[in-house]
Amino acid sequence: MRAVAAFDTRVARLSREHNDANVLCLSGWRLKEKEARKIVDIFLKTKFSKEKRHLRRLKQIEKMERER
Repeated sequence: MRAVAAFDTRVARLSREHNDANVLCLSGWRLKEKEARKIVDIFLKTKFSKEKRHLRRLKQIEKMERER
């Protein structure tokens, strides 16, 4: 599981593209409903980029998880 606390659409998009995040956390205090809906929409529509550097990062994370 890879979660992101997204406070704007840019963070939501980058977390999906670069980190393949699959859990979205939103602030009930900071965000208005309209902005939260935009963030959710971007998060759900954005795909993981599968660039080598991003795949390498995920492999490093998986390795750390196995070593715990």
